[in-house]
Amino acid sequence: NAQVFFEIVGGNEGGEFRVNPETGMLYTAVPLDAELKAFYTLTVSAIDQGNTGTRKQSSAKVKINVQDTNDNDPIFETNNMTIKVDENEPAGTTVTKVTARDKDLGENAYISYSIANLNDVPFDIDHFSGVVRTSKLLDYESMRREYILRVRASDWGLPYRRQTEMQLIIKLRDVNDNRPQFERIDCVGRIPRYTPIGTEIFTLSALDFDYGSVITYRMVSGNEDGCFNLDPGTGVISVGCDLGDIGVEYREVNVTATDGTHFADTARIQINLVQNKRNLGSNLKAEDGAMFECRETGVRQRLVDIQASAERNNMPGRDVSNGDDFAMMPSRYGENVHAPEFVDLPLEVKVNESIPLGTTITWIKARDRDLGYNGKLVFGISGGDDDSVFR
Repeated sequence: NAQVFFEIVGGNEGGEFRVNPETGMLYTAVPLDAELKAFYTLTVSAIDQGNTGTRKQSSAKVKINVQDTNDNDPIFETNNMTIKVDENEPAGTTVTKVTARDKDLGENAYISYSIANLNDVPFDIDHFSGVVRTSKLLDYESMRREYILRVRASDWGLPYRRQTEMQLIIKLRDVNDNRPQFERIDCVGRIPRYTPIGTEIFTLSALDFDYGSVITYRMVSGNEDGCFNLDPGTGVISVGCDLGDIGVEYREVNVTATDGTHFADTARIQINLVQNKRNLGSNLKAEDGAMFECRETGVRQRLVDIQASAERNNMPGRDVSNGDDFAMMPSRYGENVHAPEFVDLPLEVKVNESIPLGTTITWIKARDRDLGYNGKLVFGISGGDDDSVFR
């Protein structure tokens, strides 16, 4: 009669627990998961081993709380995301928001966010909300045009944290934020009055720092009688009337350039009209054409510098997500391993036969994957220019 038999008689429908019938020791029968069920109420019965008619029993409630452990990684709603953001947005502009969730409970489910890139990127993230913002002004023309961010979500679990990462691709979107600028301004030149109608006398050239801009030219003032024609696409100025009929010694024409939205500062061109060769100056060629002298603005060099910076920042193989600044350049200083490579070399360039000396025809780009002075380039014409027409 003193022997007792133990048995679970309620609250164990899933078979999560078992009891030793002789000792009453309670065990788990399967792994428990606090995220699925954190509380159990078991009914345990104790029965003596007396005769069947006199057997006695009693029962007790056993309440079990399953304590959560940090056994789940945070999970992002998406592992990959691509976002486009306009350039020139001020620092602090919201780009997007990332969200991760953790199946654990309590502090084990609290999540903080960070950017795990080894290199600096012009973005930061709110540690608690997951909002990604710009940290500086973005410029499409000179900076990287695509950033790959490693966004990390970490829980607050103890004794150690669990974390996961997602890939956030941010692409810069070009905005027409630059106005055209003339390469040469304040031009003064001389042409004979007997220059035939249709003769090209000068070519305007304006540059725009925006990618893919199409520039057109127009006259602002000084050509009310239409004696000079301006091709809006090429910037070529040509004679449009009999210059001998003009009753003044010079004509001052003001021109501008536009990309469709912004206009360049007006450029002044003073055209002196002379009667004969003695008035043309000693530098005029035998064909009695027009000659102009202008002030260089330096915009060409600024554009070259910007494009060089953009090319460096956007070189294939350079990955800002893992801190590899020179992934495409395995050589070290002092090692000249790689040959120069031309970039987008034009196969054919068309020019007008009457363009002035010194006119820019095209820009040849090349790069070298070596470091230091081994990566610096010097350009030269190696063939095809026997008459030294180009430089």
